[in-house]
Amino acid sequence: MTNIYKVCSVIYRIALILIIPLTIIAQFLVAAAGHNRSYGKYDYLALIFIIITVALLTFHTNFNGEKKQAGSILRYACISFVSIGLCLELYGLYDLFRSSGFSAEENIISLVVILFTMISVMVLRGLINGKI
Repeated sequence: MTNIYKVCSVIYRIALILIIPLTIIAQFLVAAAGHNRSYGKYDYLALIFIIITVALLTFHTNFNGEKKQAGSILRYACISFVSIGLCLELYGLYDLFRSSGFSAEENIISLVVILFTMISVMVLRGLINGKI
């Protein structure tokens, strides 16, 4: 069961890393179509949040455990960042349900958000239990 937490952690980090170039490409394509919308402060905050979360999870995974206090601080920081991300994902699911009710047009988006939420729950559970 420990391996499932580690695999979910790797998938979670890969998904977060892929969000950054996909966001930039999407912004470029929207601008190329003539619908110019610049990045707002919340977009920058989301990108910074993603970078910090990936960095913390990578440091936590590669931490060799010589200093227990530093390891526990790093673990609690990872738990807090992943739980904040999970709250945002759950709000995204609620908003998706409220706006469209998971209609036929939103099937792929709903599936991706639900799967990412499930992976986030597994990563959070692994961090809380100390399996990652």
